[in-house]
Amino acid sequence: MSIKTISLADEAQLSSIATTAKLTPYGKHTSTEMRVRIIELKSDRLLLPIVLHKDVGLANDGTLVTLSVAVDPSMYRHELVCESSGIRAGRNARTQENLFRHSGYRVFAEPSDGREPPGMRYQIDWKRGGPNALLKLLKNLQVPMTN
Repeated sequence: MSIKTISLADEAQLSSIATTAKLTPYGKHTSTEMRVRIIELKSDRLLLPIVLHKDVGLANDGTLVTLSVAVDPSMYRHELVCESSGIRAGRNARTQENLFRHSGYRVFAEPSDGREPPGMRYQIDWKRGGPNALLKLLKNLQVPMTN
């Protein structure tokens, strides 16, 4: 079964934005070389990795409309939500809360109680804020360096 994900050009743009924010993007391929559904972002300035979803928020033609950015609940900061800039809080359609479970969130913690680890999401409106909103969010999620 083929998984619909963002285009390679959009994926390259996300990786470029992450690099500009001084984060290292990681994407793994399965043994069949299928593209994975997430990009992990890592840095020594992050408490835990950040997860970018490549398989949600797509228009029918595969164009990126809304980018989901997931973090461990301990890293989520409500003050970074700015709808006028294109950054809003995620909302789980089933629970109406900003709490999601996904196998990609194993980068936050190992599964417990038989369920995947939880994560909280920011939604980037790609038409409204797009790359600038993502860059702002990624920079603000990092902890300041101490000298």
